[in-house]
Amino acid sequence: MKTVPRVLGKLALIVVGLLLVGTLFVYSGFYDVAATTRHAKPVEQILRVVMMRSVVAHARNIKVPANFDPQNRALAEGAAGHYELMCRTCHGAPGKKPEPWQLYPAAPDLADALRTMQWSDSEVFWIIKNGIKDTGMSAFGGSHDDEELWALTAFVRQMETTTPDRYRALMERPAIKEGPAREGQPHASEPAQAHKH
Repeated sequence: MKTVPRVLGKLALIVVGLLLVGTLFVYSGFYDVAATTRHAKPVEQILRVVMMRSVVAHARNIKVPANFDPQNRALAEGAAGHYELMCRTCHGAPGKKPEPWQLYPAAPDLADALRTMQWSDSEVFWIIKNGIKDTGMSAFGGSHDDEELWALTAFVRQMETTTPDRYRALMERPAIKEGPAREGQPHASEPAQAHKH
């Protein structure tokens, strides 16, 4: 009978010791959070699994619109300007490299990410709408309605088959050069200083 309290006492000491070591580690500033260095491999793998499982779980109840066709070119082309303004600088585009931001983890090539991660349409939509913490992936649900986000989902879905020539042609359309303006927001071609308050 005496062994049970002893074991419990030792376990309590171990837990307290781990909490103290953890607290010292957190407050020491020892762990390098700079975007110029990678996480330790186990930390990186854990964070990746947590992210993937979170997206799958949170996108589970999203209903893909009945008329949504991820290969609908007209639908995707309607989102081309949004992609250029919101996504291309980090993710790149056919024939265009991303800007040399020092992001960690680096923003993936979307065609490659869709192929290797096998995200569903609802998962791609959820990521675009809600973003992902601590990755630089913004949430666009606050500035775009669902219809626009589904169109952007279709555009992303077609990245793998979009040629540099097609992307260039899309970017040369007048509507794209002006930029997809929203109520109360300037077109990309309008001087920014005219809208400062």
